[in-house]
Amino acid sequence: MNKSGQRLHAARIAYIVWKGTIGMRILFIGNSYTYYNRMPETLAHIAEAEGMDWVVESVTKGGWSFAHYINPENEMHAPLKEKLAQAWDCILLQEQSLRPVDGRDTFLRTAEALCGMIAPRPAKLIYYVTWGRDDASPQLQKLGMSRPEMTEKLHD
Repeated sequence: MNKSGQRLHAARIAYIVWKGTIGMRILFIGNSYTYYNRMPETLAHIAEAEGMDWVVESVTKGGWSFAHYINPENEMHAPLKEKLAQAWDCILLQEQSLRPVDGRDTFLRTAEALCGMIAPRPAKLIYYVTWGRDDASPQLQKLGMSRPEMTEKLHD
């Protein structure tokens, strides 16, 4: 499946979970995998086509990890805190794609800190995993992994 197909598939899954729910408020927090693959817009368009009145927003910055978002010195920390102070039915979290594979302890620690910033709690808090990088990726080659191996580790 190509990235466009994956994006549409992920958005459809999210839509199916809440199909028929009017007035959903959904927030995406992520990086370029969320932004450039238009996850929030895709989900909003699917919901709109089905006549749902959903608010779908995002806080994204290319290449960022949860560690960036939780650091008060970084430029996106204040906008994120502002969004997190609002009520959301669902917040979808997307970490930098390699972090769960090559920095699992950091990933878990920063994910916990990011979740601690969320108040009030949404009805659903979802971590969504991106696809494994291409075998030709220098970062993946540095780790000595193939795309299938990365994908498997992302789902551990």
